[in-house]
Amino acid sequence: SKPGFHDRDCVYPVGFKTTRKHLSMVDPSSKCLYESEILEVDGKPVFRVTCEHDNDNPIEDSNPNGAWSVILERISSLTRRSSRASAAGSAQEGKGLEMFGLTNDKVKKLLFDLPGVNACKQLRQNISASRGMAKAEKEGRA
Repeated sequence: SKPGFHDRDCVYPVGFKTTRKHLSMVDPSSKCLYESEILEVDGKPVFRVTCEHDNDNPIEDSNPNGAWSVILERISSLTRRSSRASAAGSAQEGKGLEMFGLTNDKVKKLLFDLPGVNACKQLRQNISASRGMAKAEKEGRA
């Protein structure tokens, strides 16, 4: 329920980690694993993404979109296909929540069930709607 660790759409638990395969920001002709994690630094969330091809230089930002946009821009600039790369880069812009895995329905349900989430005022309506939808699905009404 700390300010900054949730918004109306999502909760950002410290220690949350995911891995995903994506084009390498070092060599876009290959794919590699990226580890995305949420840390707490000076009482604020830090979204860190580490590329397995560049472990010593993780990307950090105050929000998930910022961290992933740096990676997507690097990939785009390395591909040197200006029109296609720019279109692909802008299409991916703002996809940080998805790249972190925070838009996955199963992950969201697990996050909504964490202790203390009910105290997240901005998130409260979203939790109720999500739980209502889950109940409807269970009863075969969705």
